[in-house]
Amino acid sequence: MADAMLVMAALQSGNRDLSPFLQGIFGSGLSGTILFKMGGSAFFAWVMYLYKQQRVLKIAVAAMTAICLLNLVGLQFSSF
Repeated sequence: MADAMLVMAALQSGNRDLSPFLQGIFGSGLSGTILFKMGGSAFFAWVMYLYKQQRVLKIAVAAMTAICLLNLVGLQFSSF
């Protein structure tokens, strides 16, 4: 959720998603990007839970938290 909200804030501020993969699929569309990020995260979490891979899930959550913090810092600097 945090990643989707940060991406939404960045895109609405006139920034663009730096992922060439997402740009190739959705262009600059906000709704497709948000749905992909949220759906992909939920699917990944479900598969990891289903196969009892909580350690992998914890590592993925930690990595995503770090990415969100970096994005938040980037948004703060871009607003100056």
